Amino acid sequence: MRYIFIIAAIIFVTFSTAAPAAPDRDNAARKPKTTVQNVAKPEGAEVKAVQDGDKVAITWALPKDDWRMIIVSRNDKASPKGREKVKEVNPRKTSSYVDSVPDSNKQYWYWLKATRTNKAPLEIGPIAIEQK
Repeated sequence: MRYIFIIAAIIFVTFSTAAPAAPDRDNAARKPKTTVQNVAKPEGAEVKAVQDGDKVAITWALPKDDWRMIIVSRNDKASPKGREKVKEVNPRKTSSYVDSVPDSNKQYWYWLKATRTNKAPLEIGPIAIEQK
């Protein structure tokens, strides 16, 4: 009986002090995937970019509001990080802009940042280019 008690105590101590299994590092360190999405596209907004050679025609129709300025920016990847401003336009005077791309064989994406009176700016993008 004494030996059974000793064996049971040894088994208890062995299993109670064992470290729990380590978490799966692949799953613990894995970050959720992120995808590039339109930052915002209000209902009624239409935006299009069409390339013909080294020219890209960007056209837009925004819902009725007090639009003050549209900033057009471009990037060679579908991420807003690293994009560069190419033009500021007055939306009361035009609803399009033609950009000259540095390399007509490269893919580009565009963003529009529309500012308006007494409201937060509206960002639309990324806008993929269609080939003419």
